[in-house]
Order: sequence, then structure tokens, then C-alpha cells
Amino acid sequence: MDDYRRLQKTCESQAALSSSPATRTALLEMAEEYRKRAECTALRGGEPANPGRTEDLD
Repeated sequence: MDDYRRLQKTCESQAALSSSPATRTALLEMAEEYRKRAECTALRGGEPANPGRTEDLD
């Protein structure tokens, strides 16, 4: 499971446990954003190993 899907599931799980409607809404919105990112990443052919990092990791 890629990172975005894992984060999506984490947000959904935490939303289900939350007693605060505002917190639940925020977590579900975050989950939706992670879902969109996961789909976009899948369409592009995968997630980069170190997004934003340009130097070599020797």
C-alpha cells in the first residue's frame, strides 16, 4: 500500500473514533485529499522514493 493510501486509511480510522464533529469533518477532508493524491500518483506510474529531495543519497 502506498503512503497516500496508508494516510487516507489512517485519517478515516481516526475520523471514525473522533467524538468531535469538526475534527471528524477535517479528518475526512484530509482522507479525501490523500485519496486524490493516491489516484494521481497511480496514474503517473508510482510515487517517487524521496519527493522534493534532489541530492544523491550515497
